[in-house]
Amino acid sequence: MLFLGLLQGMLEWLPISSKGNLVLVMFYFLGIDAENAFSLSILVHVGTLLSAVIYFRREIMEIWNSLKGPKSHIQGYRLLVFLVAATIATGLVGFPLFLVTRAATVFETGLIVITGAALIFTGLMERKGEKSAGRREESDLRLSDGVIVGLAQALSAVLGVSRSGITTTALLLRGFQAREALRISFLLSIPAVLSVEMALGILQGLPHLEVQPLIMAVVGAFVSSIVMMRTLIRLTEKIRFSRVCIVLGVISLIPLVAHL
Repeated sequence: MLFLGLLQGMLEWLPISSKGNLVLVMFYFLGIDAENAFSLSILVHVGTLLSAVIYFRREIMEIWNSLKGPKSHIQGYRLLVFLVAATIATGLVGFPLFLVTRAATVFETGLIVITGAALIFTGLMERKGEKSAGRREESDLRLSDGVIVGLAQALSAVLGVSRSGITTTALLLRGFQAREALRISFLLSIPAVLSVEMALGILQGLPHLEVQPLIMAVVGAFVSSIVMMRTLIRLTEKIRFSRVCIVLGVISLIPLVAHL
């Protein structure tokens, strides 16, 4: 379980679906059934959520201060409006997609098809986004950015679609610098992951696993997540993960040959 947590923390911030790849690892190599693998992959996100809160503690404090006086904390207020708009847009579209995806995990073939196809889709979208990076910064955030990025984020409810990949791509297409797009995408993970964890808890509770392994997985995700965020933000303009995403999607579909 510690290994799964470490893997989650590393994959979460890469534009290759951490949830999709984690489910495939649990399904193929650990013998965990599809439904429990899906739930566990979401639960392990608690570690990455905590790491994001610590990493963006200054931005969170700025948002908090903006609630007391928006005019004196305009940047925090812009971030607040963006995050609220994006989270609402994601919830309206993403929750129905989440229910459909969760239902599909009952069927092994459906799990493989959804994951593989979504990884390929994310890779193709990232290729387009990489060519569209502009000069906008965090201070240029608008309400419309929140709505559009939130709708894009909703697609990550589909198993295999990378949340960070699809939101970073949307921000690049909106004209943001690569480094800024990545930072904003990471910050947006906080309300997004929190919402999903609450929804999962309400729908079905915790997966049927022992508490200690779950804690180890969360701790592993937290540690590796902090390291990965720092590294990626520094190397943003040198990394191109679109091809990796497409290759992983194709590889994950190969087992379907056995069913033909």
